[in-house]
Amino acid sequence: MSSEVVPLIRDCWMTKNSNFCSRNISENNMRLLRSNWEFGCRTFWSTNNIRSDVMSENVFTEWFAIILDKHREKWRAYHTVIHLVEMLRYLEILSDECLSMNEEEKSILIMATFFHDSIYDPKSQSNEEDSAKLYQDFCSHVDVNEKLSRRYHSPHEVVIDYILASKHHQIPSNFSDDSLLRLFLDMDLSVLGKVEDAYDSYVGLIRKEYIHIDRRLFCTKRADILSTFLHSGDIFHSPYMKNSLEYRAIENLNREIEKLRKGIIPNENKGLQHD
Repeated sequence: MSSEVVPLIRDCWMTKNSNFCSRNISENNMRLLRSNWEFGCRTFWSTNNIRSDVMSENVFTEWFAIILDKHREKWRAYHTVIHLVEMLRYLEILSDECLSMNEEEKSILIMATFFHDSIYDPKSQSNEEDSAKLYQDFCSHVDVNEKLSRRYHSPHEVVIDYILASKHHQIPSNFSDDSLLRLFLDMDLSVLGKVEDAYDSYVGLIRKEYIHIDRRLFCTKRADILSTFLHSGDIFHSPYMKNSLEYRAIENLNREIEKLRKGIIPNENKGLQHD
């Protein structure tokens, strides 16, 4: 394991960021989103022999806009475009510095990232299933379903599996050796390894998304969910993310659980004022 990657991840911008407002996203982050979207689409389709004329610039632009609009919905406070940016930044570091993955594998991670929270309603119990359905709608738009259905467990199906796995952030038994899935779920949960102030800001944003839940019930249920993470073994499952963020994530979870048990929600007022 590269000795330089762990501090690079542990001290990167993502671990300190507390601003998830996507209204004023920087040009640099927009370029990151756009370039990854184009790479993911073009690579994914070209490696599966999808006709290039089907994947026109209009299709790229239309679906890119759909994904961004979904992540700018007014009820989102944490699950915004910035969440996608952070995940893609982690992928950028790891793919540049230490991971060996082919273009198809990278495109699977990119497509799963863009679509895994594409449907997000805090009052719904089927967000991941609905997100997978939107991804299937996208595939239908470019006539990918029929061609890929002829392959045994095609990359198209892998993306769906990854989206569904983000519901409980557990590694299914039939994916126990899937290092890509481990990395994808770790990128999604990387927020748990933020520095204390940024982590507390994240908690306030989650409270805003679930403001419809009674405050006392929110504290109880969230403390129970976080305790499950602590007692189920490792929080992170890929080597670089685990070695970089595990210790800080454990500290964050223990601190938040202790506060929640006392009826205290970190950064609650700041989260409610977030715009």
